[in-house]
Amino acid sequence: MAEVRLKISDIDCAACVRRVHRALAACSGVESAQVSYASGMAEMCYDEDRTDLAGIVKCVKNAGFKVPTETAIIKCADLTAAEAELCALPCVALFERDEKSGVIKARFWPVGADEEDIARALGMPAEVTIERHGEDGGDRVKQTEFLRGIFAAIFFSLPQLWDISIAARLVFGALTLFAGAYFYSATARAIRKRVLSPDIAAAVILTAVYVLCAVDITHFLLLTAATVLLLLSRYAERRAAYTLGASARRLSHMQPKSARVLQNGVTVEKSIDELCVGDIVVVLPGERIAADGEIVFGECTIDESAITGSGELVHNSLGDTVLCGSLDRAGEVHMRIVRAGKDTVLQRRISELSRAEPPRAVARIAAALGMTAVFALMFGGKDGKE
Repeated sequence: MAEVRLKISDIDCAACVRRVHRALAACSGVESAQVSYASGMAEMCYDEDRTDLAGIVKCVKNAGFKVPTETAIIKCADLTAAEAELCALPCVALFERDEKSGVIKARFWPVGADEEDIARALGMPAEVTIERHGEDGGDRVKQTEFLRGIFAAIFFSLPQLWDISIAARLVFGALTLFAGAYFYSATARAIRKRVLSPDIAAAVILTAVYVLCAVDITHFLLLTAATVLLLLSRYAERRAAYTLGASARRLSHMQPKSARVLQNGVTVEKSIDELCVGDIVVVLPGERIAADGEIVFGECTIDESAITGSGELVHNSLGDTVLCGSLDRAGEVHMRIVRAGKDTVLQRRISELSRAEPPRAVARIAAALGMTAVFALMFGGKDGKE
């Protein structure tokens, strides 16, 4: 059984999460799967004898979603041997040799692998450079899109404050409707994915409001109100999801890749995956702690602010417990590991943040205000004409 975290694009709402989860559950060989809206990640456990990452990615794509890839540039002395090793890596989607530059360009699915992991998997000295596209770039682009739409809707509504012709009002109203183009593109994506997204309802609402405003031009500013408030609701939800995802990514970067383990009086460097409960790890000043452990030799001053939220430095001595991800500010210590891998406090917190759903109170309030604007338009009477 293999465990993997896979990045998935175009998860826009809770309905998308449910569809991805159903697609993974229906994939042969996948034993369990959890999908997070906040991080856009899917954590799964699958049987390597029945399926592989390529098969899982195919199931996700058939459900209407994308699995992004990143590019690794590999330079080494023996390119033929490197290609043979790349074939054995499950995260590699495809690769090709560039004879002119003497490198291998490999495209792989981002499953937590970095330059050191790929170089280690090759089993030979190699220079690996990953062309990263940004872990949170998509979230920021979406937030910018919402803000741009809000300001555009307000800008196009300004001419309606003066006495202009009906034709001009219809034109500026159409431009205001165009400011909410996100809902129409999201509706098209939802139809292709065959999911019932709240963006479909928003697109229908905006279209209905524009048609009704064309009939009763005096209430045209309510189209702006509905557009702004609906965009604001999606921005608030996306912002909350981005905050949770960014917190999980920030904590994951605090996990060191390796640790020095004391064996028979000799220090041996091991990767995090090789650490076991009971190992004695040497921690030097300036290093982050690789696992939860108990100090068996020495004293140190620990910064646990990123883990516990406390801004005060903690002095630890013999018998004290230190947490994975904490920073050793001063003092060399030896610690016995009591929790490693996914059992550490750091990894449990990362898992909680990755699986958490963003709070939707602000989004629901803004959406309720948008619906109020629609009902005010439809049933508010004809005060503007009287």
